Amino acid sequence: TCLYCHGNPQHVNDEAKNNGLALEYTDQGKGDFTGRTADRGLFKVPTLRNIAVTAPYMHDGRFATLMEVVEHYSDGVADHPNLHFRLKTLDDGQAGEAEVLRLDLSQEEKEALVAFLHTLTDAEVLVNEQYSDSFR
Repeated sequence: TCLYCHGNPQHVNDEAKNNGLALEYTDQGKGDFTGRTADRGLFKVPTLRNIAVTAPYMHDGRFATLMEVVEHYSDGVADHPNLHFRLKTLDDGQAGEAEVLRLDLSQEEKEALVAFLHTLTDAEVLVNEQYSDSFR
């Protein structure tokens, strides 16, 4: 499932998406700029590179840990009207009736996913002076 938003070689996607954080948002993301209902609650998808060292997570920093993020996708995705279609699945194959896709992971699977996300840390980039000032 992560592949659909974070699946290119750079693990980043510039298309704004809704990942079901809530049914209502104070910050409407892209919708605040365009004024379009279809853009409400859409936010840019960040890179997964060095994700373990970039807390807090989500556009509003609501999750302090990667485990909280994994728990959101496992059990907490909200059925927002603009929820990205990859986070919905057809229920029993009935055309037009889609329900929220939740990963429903066991605790062991959640811990394994968090461990995997830690492997995406590039320690060289974190300490290499060449990358210390992105405004040079």
